[in-house]
Amino acid sequence: MGVFAASRHRRLLHPGNRIRNQIGWHIPVVFQWGMRSHWGHSLQDASFLLAGLAFWWPLMQSTPGEKKLPEWSMALYLFLATLPCDILSAFLAFCNRTVYPYYLSTVPLFNRSPLQDQELAGALMWVWVTFAYLIPAAGITIQILSPKRVPDTANFAWNDVTVRPMKDEQAI
Repeated sequence: MGVFAASRHRRLLHPGNRIRNQIGWHIPVVFQWGMRSHWGHSLQDASFLLAGLAFWWPLMQSTPGEKKLPEWSMALYLFLATLPCDILSAFLAFCNRTVYPYYLSTVPLFNRSPLQDQELAGALMWVWVTFAYLIPAAGITIQILSPKRVPDTANFAWNDVTVRPMKDEQAI
């Protein structure tokens, strides 16, 4: 991979892009456009999918020649990733006003007002996204803190070793 391609690759996978994507689509004017336009909604869905893939890519480490992240940085990466979503979710859940006017003109589902629907959506986003990041982070942390397995040499049986006599050509 050339220097330019590697630089472009790093820029595309930068966590700031995911944050800009997530927050950007939740700006009311942009959100309204995405909800009113089929093309805009498809673009929104595709950008969420691509940002999600780019977010998880550094943790997958499936490319053989790629420099691997230290384990502790993966847990920190996942913990810090919850913060933008937590802030957005808390805002939606506790702001006491309907942020997206689009929902004021829709038919309410399950007899909930647009504000109640937004509060529920904010709470669900907060809980499930946090679990999606913190469960792998906890798994990585447990793996880091667990004692490393050392090969068991105490049970090594010498009778399992086959000793063959050397041929004359091999003798010194």
